[in-house]
Amino acid sequence: MKNINRGLKSILKNKIKTLIYLSIIILLATFAISSFLVVSAINGASTHLRRSIPNLVYVTHDIAEMRRVGWDIQDQMQGNFNYEIESVTREMIYEISKLSYVLDFEYSLNSGALSFDIERYYPDFLGELGNVWFWANMISLIGTSHANIFQLEMNIWELTSGRLFTPDEMNDNLRKERAPILISEGVAKLNDLDVGSVVTLYIEYFIPPEDAEIPENGFVGLTVEEIISHNYNTYDFRGFDFEVVGLFHIPFEVTEDRDIYNVHQYSANQFITPAWRVEEMNSVRNENLMKWVSVFNWNDINDMMVSESPDSFTARWLIDDLENFEAFRKNANAILPEFITIGDMSFLHRHITNSMQSINILAQQILVFSMGATIIILSLTILLFVRDRKHEIGIYLALGESKFKIVLQILFETTSVALVGLLVAIVIGSILSHQVSESLLLDAFLQSEAACPLETCWEPRSDLMFTGFANREMDFEMLTYIYDISLDTRTLLLILSVGSIVVIISTLIAVVYMSELKPKDILLQSKVG
Repeated sequence: MKNINRGLKSILKNKIKTLIYLSIIILLATFAISSFLVVSAINGASTHLRRSIPNLVYVTHDIAEMRRVGWDIQDQMQGNFNYEIESVTREMIYEISKLSYVLDFEYSLNSGALSFDIERYYPDFLGELGNVWFWANMISLIGTSHANIFQLEMNIWELTSGRLFTPDEMNDNLRKERAPILISEGVAKLNDLDVGSVVTLYIEYFIPPEDAEIPENGFVGLTVEEIISHNYNTYDFRGFDFEVVGLFHIPFEVTEDRDIYNVHQYSANQFITPAWRVEEMNSVRNENLMKWVSVFNWNDINDMMVSESPDSFTARWLIDDLENFEAFRKNANAILPEFITIGDMSFLHRHITNSMQSINILAQQILVFSMGATIIILSLTILLFVRDRKHEIGIYLALGESKFKIVLQILFETTSVALVGLLVAIVIGSILSHQVSESLLLDAFLQSEAACPLETCWEPRSDLMFTGFANREMDFEMLTYIYDISLDTRTLLLILSVGSIVVIISTLIAVVYMSELKPKDILLQSKVG
């Protein structure tokens, strides 16, 4: 208690030195605390973004590997990529689903069908972009292997009426003429459909005239124009019946983004049915195509076949934890063919998090520099203050005061002043970090938009968007909402604890100096002086 009282008197007595020491603490601590708050806010925002992503992974093209061998997006669009990309097979999907990380999985076949009775649904509250062009009678038919439908199971869509598919309806060996189907509420209301309604979807079916005179090996040497206009190039339509078993609701948001608008319309007009029905329709379509080829002797048949490829055969897995994503991807890539890999939905925010990371690195560098500078400058400052009080320390030692108690007094003086300085620095640092980080965050956000052209950010426009899993863009308002730079009790205590430790470390040089002092030498030097 005596040392504490003596320390308080010393602080009040040496006002100028105390103010200098306090100012140094406030200045250095403000930089360190501001940087710490920015780093904490960025890490918190990144964690929030990561946790907002479902544990859903999917099969996609390995863009990094394709670029390594010379691919670019123009090649993709023009079909000029010289490397053959093997198909993802059902066997691969099932083998990957056996990995220990997998909780559930589904695959789906994407196809198209025609309807002459169903009008396409255009949500009328999606902005003022107008209707995105589609064939008026074209239906997006999705054949799923998963009875519960991931979009509904993960509450992305909502089942509002009816039911999901039963195990028997999903069974490939129990096919029926009338396959079950799920449709959106918008399509149902527009076309007066409900649970129990029967709809017929068609595929175009090549059927030459009955009296057609076709050469034994088909026609040879015809040009594309001649084939298109040929009298035997005639078609009919083959119908497939479906019964509506459930209606689902898709939550839409007002948008002025044409791509998102397109996604909304596509999603609203999806018809979902068991995979076996789409396989059946694709099989008929391919058989029909082979018949057409036999008549017109078309050589580029492979380009026209409906195949199980990464574009038409979509696979998704629900894994236990995104922390295990890299391990899962490594194991899955060992099964998948070249140029095919596993992706997750971090691409939704990747350009944002990459931009924030540059701020994070800068803030970390300032934090490390501030901490190092604080220890060095405080160590020298405290050492100078102790040297100035050498005569006072010598008297205490001559009177029999132990060095340990004197060290405790010095620690009390430096720590108590430092705590006051830290509290002031916390207030200033909090205000400063708010102002600076908002400016840096806006700049990073604008840079992230500019740095995300089609050739690097095409993935968000992928299958996941068209199936409803990824139809939201990050805007600046959302980013600032999750970028929480406010102080809580835990952060405040952490700052005070770390600050106290830094001050104690900074006092060590002075402690070593005091341990070498001898009262007789000090008093003699003072007398001579």
